[in-house]
Amino acid sequence: MNHHSPWLFPGTRAGHHISEQSLMHRLRSFGIDIQAARNAALYDLTKEIDPASLADLLGYSTQVMNIHAARAAVPIATYPAMKQPTK
Repeated sequence: MNHHSPWLFPGTRAGHHISEQSLMHRLRSFGIDIQAARNAALYDLTKEIDPASLADLLGYSTQVMNIHAARAAVPIATYPAMKQPTK
């Protein structure tokens, strides 16, 4: 492991990260279903963060994140209330 690299997944070229394709092939070689892993991560995130905020953070549409929240069976009432800014 390269502890001096700023990348979570450093590539073989110094100062560069591993390519998306290389990472996908490596994960698949270990038998990891990439789409299932992605969906599981999104389901878990919808339990912690409301869909609108999560959509903004990750670059997804609010509709997509609402679908993930619904599939994860997360009721909107479980999200913490947001404080309104004081004037």
